[in-house]
Amino acid sequence: MQKIVSKFPLSLLVLLVICYLSFFKPSGSLGISTIPHLDKLVHGSMYFGLSVTLWFDLFRFKIVQPCWGWTIAFILPCFIGGLFELIQAHYTTYRGGDWFDFLANCAGALLASLLMFFFFRTWFEKRNL
Repeated sequence: MQKIVSKFPLSLLVLLVICYLSFFKPSGSLGISTIPHLDKLVHGSMYFGLSVTLWFDLFRFKIVQPCWGWTIAFILPCFIGGLFELIQAHYTTYRGGDWFDFLANCAGALLASLLMFFFFRTWFEKRNL
């Protein structure tokens, strides 16, 4: 456990923020419902950020084997996003699970993974970060 915390500190912090935002009970209206589909953009942005930080930590510690990188930085955020949606749907009374939220989560993680793997990987390799 200590190895995970030491190698993925930023990613774990982002995951904790996503966990909080996914399960806190809002008091009153947040104003998100007044703009159509803004919540999907928020979902995509959260998982984009999680995936970027995971890739960053993978590059920083030289754990960049493609199959592991994609598993950790794309598949894992999608799994977590799906799990959170199921928990919201079945175990909370103030949140609801939504397939489109899950798709937005996966789209954010996919976009981040494509950008980080195909464009920023060489940048990290050149700088030996």
